Amino acid sequence: LPISACHLPGQLVVARQLSAMAEHRTILVEADVSTRKHCFAFIFPMASGHINPSLPVARALVQQGHQVHYLCRAQMQDAIEGTGATFHLDTEEMPEMYEGREPSIIGCLPDVQKEHGLEHESTIKSSFKLRDIMLEMMAPGAIRWLKKIQADAMVCCPLLNKEAVLAAEVLGIPCAGILTTAGPGSWT
Repeated sequence: LPISACHLPGQLVVARQLSAMAEHRTILVEADVSTRKHCFAFIFPMASGHINPSLPVARALVQQGHQVHYLCRAQMQDAIEGTGATFHLDTEEMPEMYEGREPSIIGCLPDVQKEHGLEHESTIKSSFKLRDIMLEMMAPGAIRWLKKIQADAMVCCPLLNKEAVLAAEVLGIPCAGILTTAGPGSWT
């Protein structure tokens, strides 16, 4: 992969490591993998600060000839498709979470807060209290989507997309997280 395929050297390394992860999984399943291209699933929230670091990685994988699919919000569609990746709308793929609720940056947190009497709690505090409930609502859609696209490996935001990590674990798909928090104190 030429250096020009990525904006940062670290993203070049990530793209190569992801290809190696998918190749390792394929070796366990297939005898001849010499020309096999892989399908990578990317699951990220609507937050540009979380998804933007993944875009050069996706672009590098597409340039290597791999399929890249993103599960995200419509606001990110142009940026995602600009990498050559295929866009999928999370609100359509996860009806257990989104049907009858207003989407927010984290699932439908304000509506779920109201459903559980936590509308007066802070976003951070209530997101921790509702973590398992929301995971239960989002995981089935993530699992269905990963099966539908036949993902070989996944990249996600493990901070805001815990359903992605769980779905990958359930399906036995290698999963790499791109951590986008600002560092110590950023959650306080």
